[in-house]
Amino acid sequence: MKTPIKSLGLHKVPVLLHPEIEAPIIINVAHSAVEAERQAKGDALKVVEVTSMGDLGLEVGAALGDAEIAAAISGGFSCMPWGLD
Repeated sequence: MKTPIKSLGLHKVPVLLHPEIEAPIIINVAHSAVEAERQAKGDALKVVEVTSMGDLGLEVGAALGDAEIAAAISGGFSCMPWGLD
């Protein structure tokens, strides 16, 4: 690559396989796997993804639960605040 990729979207980049052989590849730069799939299909990316606070709470809760399990297995610290564990 001659210049760094600094924007979202599909970018065609040449790959030199041999001094006489160049193969173009397409790099898909996106915020998420879902966005990358939409870009690859050619869907409009101006659509705003809506995530509810409930969904975010579930994701955070799952992450804390995973960390709590990992800490219990390794004998590490608790992730629960203020002694709620």
